[in-house]
Amino acid sequence: MKEKKNVLLYYVNTDWGFLSHRLELAKKALSEGYEVHLMTNITDHKKFIENEGIIIHESNLSRGYNILKDVTAIYSFIRTVLKIKPEIIHSVSNKNNIICGILGNFLGIKKIILAVSGLGYIFIRKNLVSKIARKIISTSFSLAINKKDTFIIVQNSIDQKIVKNFIKKKINKKNIILIKGSGVNTKYFYPVKEAEGKLNISLVARMIYDKGIKEFVEAAIILKKKYVNIEFNLYGDPDKYNPTSIPIQTLNEWNTKKIINWRGYVDDTLSIYHKSHIIVLPSYREGMPKVILEASACGRPCIVTNVAGCNESIRVNQTGLLVELYNVNDLVEKIELLILNKDMRIKMGKEARKFSEKVFDINMINSKQLSLYKT
Repeated sequence: MKEKKNVLLYYVNTDWGFLSHRLELAKKALSEGYEVHLMTNITDHKKFIENEGIIIHESNLSRGYNILKDVTAIYSFIRTVLKIKPEIIHSVSNKNNIICGILGNFLGIKKIILAVSGLGYIFIRKNLVSKIARKIISTSFSLAINKKDTFIIVQNSIDQKIVKNFIKKKINKKNIILIKGSGVNTKYFYPVKEAEGKLNISLVARMIYDKGIKEFVEAAIILKKKYVNIEFNLYGDPDKYNPTSIPIQTLNEWNTKKIINWRGYVDDTLSIYHKSHIIVLPSYREGMPKVILEASACGRPCIVTNVAGCNESIRVNQTGLLVELYNVNDLVEKIELLILNKDMRIKMGKEARKFSEKVFDINMINSKQLSLYKT
């Protein structure tokens, strides 16, 4: 008789997010004999994911606030779980974690893993909606952690402290695991020498204000008045589901005025890092910014804000530089320091490569996550 495989369900908000952050983990699970399912909002990546041997299910979960759609999504979650009977659910992002954390126990899931990919918008804002959302997340985590086989993965030490404070009960706090990001493929992302010609300073992210894009643009205005041989580039598209998404007309206006080059979404991020001399992410908050891990693997110095996630993605003054949140003058100063010091850029880039190999290599990160499936 054929041995039954353990069923593993990933519960992720978008298929493109799964591809960029969890595909290699899922492939590793497949290679170790798991039957792997993915429940997500399907865009245009279904066929590619299925060709990897992963069984995909539509989530119907809204990325904004749509109560009717989310009620449908809860029904879809319950129906799918009862149908495929997973032994393990690995959930990612706040809304998915709320549903999985609250319902997982009632549905008899043996092992629940809630991955906090960054506490994000609801922890930046202080409005009533964000306050209610924080309370709901706190409740779902507290319910989930009652099970000894539940793990909460956080990506930085600040989020780890916050989640521990969420959970009122003292039991099982050891099940809050710090794993720094989703890892980077250090074979695919490799270093090259700096390109000749204009100095390219790049920001790679969704085009939302919370990534520090306003500060980046203001820094570009100041520095381009002083230096002719530099370019500021924005790579990424707006995110209509995020409240701080930047209007396309604003991006086009910056482009037209030649303040920055808005280049839109580029699938081949490797080419971005190889063309760039400095990578900047003045974000307001992150889990563990994958862009910085990739850029570091490519031997590029990075400038990031001194906030959760960002400040643990570099070794300060060794692989990159820190700037204070919202502080344009500080950002200008740090970018200018690297513009003027090629030797510093190259030295930091070499150290960044070593750091990425030691701390963020995807094989090491995935092994840590996979070990939780077996614990």
